[in-house]
Amino acid sequence: MKISFIEFLIWGTVLLLVSCNSEKNKTPENVIKQYFISNVNDPKSYEPIETKCIDSFYLINNLKTRISQQEFLLVTDSNSLKGIIETMNFYQGMDKKYGGYSENLNAMKKPFDEKQTSIDENLKRIQELNHRLDSLQKNNINPIVSRKYYHKLRAKNGFGALALSEWVIYLNDTLGVITHYSADQDDKESLRVPGGY
Repeated sequence: MKISFIEFLIWGTVLLLVSCNSEKNKTPENVIKQYFISNVNDPKSYEPIETKCIDSFYLINNLKTRISQQEFLLVTDSNSLKGIIETMNFYQGMDKKYGGYSENLNAMKKPFDEKQTSIDENLKRIQELNHRLDSLQKNNINPIVSRKYYHKLRAKNGFGALALSEWVIYLNDTLGVITHYSADQDDKESLRVPGGY
């Protein structure tokens, strides 16, 4: 079966229109609705009440947080390494003075190497993250990487009774669900402040 060029163009156009139309429908509200429809006890009873964006997370802030976390790990590993070195020095002194401590000294070699490797990896990660951060800041680029939404819904619970529940859900920049959890008092308070947090 041969397809003519005209038929090919027609089918290509139809596919393009269908795919463009599905992208237009991909709004945060629709993504959240579909997510909860597939996760509630009774999807037919699901009724969205309210959906609101309450916070946005930017790439530069995300990188700064990751750098801080890596720096914390670096300090922790450095302190552990100092403790290992002190222990190794102790065993080395005891071995010179009394002998028989070389086994303990050798046992410290593996933790020493592991901590040193971890420190080297953390330094490399910090350097890479700082390079990315500098590049973004230099080029004045700071895209939103995720958003935090408040979602209030009504659906049947496990006992079959209609229940009102409030959730916080995080979506990434391509509207993929990152995580969700039941809204706490702080999340509800942020809704009263214009612009969220």
